[in-house]
Amino acid sequence: MPRGENPNSKKNLIRFDQLSEKELRKKQSKGGKNSAKIRKALRSFKEISAEDSPEEREKMWQMIKKRAMQGNLRAFEIYCDMIGEKPGSRIEISGQLDNPFSGLTEEELRKLAGGDCE
Repeated sequence: MPRGENPNSKKNLIRFDQLSEKELRKKQSKGGKNSAKIRKALRSFKEISAEDSPEEREKMWQMIKKRAMQGNLRAFEIYCDMIGEKPGSRIEISGQLDNPFSGLTEEELRKLAGGDCE
């Protein structure tokens, strides 16, 4: 989709309902092949077979890094996972939880609850 208010940004768009069936099929095929290529490149290193060469791994790493920098959230998650910087993995919780009712007897708790707890 074109962005912004530039009137020329929409001029070159081709609506899919204006394409012939053959042209539409060709575009869909091209999109499917590109999608498969990208999916293959973005899979995590854990899924990459041992048969892949170091050059192929480096190429995949660079593609993931590039996509993450372009704003692809899934690529960013994979990138963070691969470098060991998962956003959720650095959360530290400290402190003590105090139960204000810990010193009360069962009878006192029942009175606080309304007296009709059995």
